[in-house]
Amino acid sequence: MTAPQPRRAAPSWRDTARPWLTPAVALLLIAVAAATAIGLFGGWESVEERKTQELPVVAVGEAMPASPFTITVTEAYWAQEVPPRLFAITDQRWLVVETEVTTTTPSPMSREELGQALVWVTDEEPRSPESVFRSDDPLWQQTVQPGMTKTWLFAWPLPHTAELPTELTLRTLGQTYRPSSLGDRSGWFDPTPSGEIVVPLPQQERTW
Repeated sequence: MTAPQPRRAAPSWRDTARPWLTPAVALLLIAVAAATAIGLFGGWESVEERKTQELPVVAVGEAMPASPFTITVTEAYWAQEVPPRLFAITDQRWLVVETEVTTTTPSPMSREELGQALVWVTDEEPRSPESVFRSDDPLWQQTVQPGMTKTWLFAWPLPHTAELPTELTLRTLGQTYRPSSLGDRSGWFDPTPSGEIVVPLPQQERTW
């Protein structure tokens, strides 16, 4: 008489999943779950829209925080040139925003850093200014001195073929002082929207 053979245990779910549950498949499943969760809460676009809607909106002449600066927009205009800094260029005009800027840190900031603090919000995407300069300085001032309020001009080029807007929507961006993730130095990083303003743009050209 032949002895009975021992029964094999039924495979567990771990044994069944092991052949196909590779690290790549696991990462894919996690990504799908994350995308599903984001979709349930409105998606990335809705989150960004909510952030924009929550921005404080100020009037012309009111100060806007844009750490490490405080920016007060006083007026906007368009011109073919703004001597001695902006020269007339064929098929192009300049949209210029005049501001009063104060540095809120004890150390000077660069002109490039100031240029990151104010953008023009267009239908396509926010545009950084092409030129930032002091209105009362014949030289290219490279620093924004602390504790002093000075007039700075932000300028964007606009082709003559483009329709001249009747107003400009501007957005300030504040930054955070922290150590750099790429080295051992610290600086101002992570530009984040901090405020908006709508400035009327007169249709008559500013001349000098």
